[in-house]
Amino acid sequence: MKKEVYTSFSELRRTSEQMLRLVQRTLAGNVEINLRTSINYDLGILGLDWDIFLEEYEVTFKAQLHGLIYTDYFDEEVPPLKDILLIPIRIFWLLLVYIPARLVGINKNRIFWYKEQPPLTVGDLVLSAIAGQFVKREKAEIKIKNTSRNNS
Repeated sequence: MKKEVYTSFSELRRTSEQMLRLVQRTLAGNVEINLRTSINYDLGILGLDWDIFLEEYEVTFKAQLHGLIYTDYFDEEVPPLKDILLIPIRIFWLLLVYIPARLVGINKNRIFWYKEQPPLTVGDLVLSAIAGQFVKREKAEIKIKNTSRNNS
């Protein structure tokens, strides 16, 4: 069942413009972005950059992303020393498991623990700012409120 999010066209446009400016300023730098830009894939954001963005998000939209589970969209950061120590294991896994599995056509999602996170898009963040909690665009339906004025 899709969550219904009610908004006016002007609020949707204003929130979209604010979110694009916020993401551009805090996360994207010189990369061109739009509502389909993925925070975790296209921009490669995680950790401290995401924390800084969340602080700005809360101030700008006076809302929090309640319901967003960080690990559903972002890999956990590995400390540098641990990352270096994992190199031999990653090479072993690559040579003995991943490459042979791909050569015989096994889907990468079925190889051990590999889990590809879904994209977290700028559009998801716009909709979440309007809803006041985290909402994926695919799981929501935007309902435009009638804001016509009576000319009496």
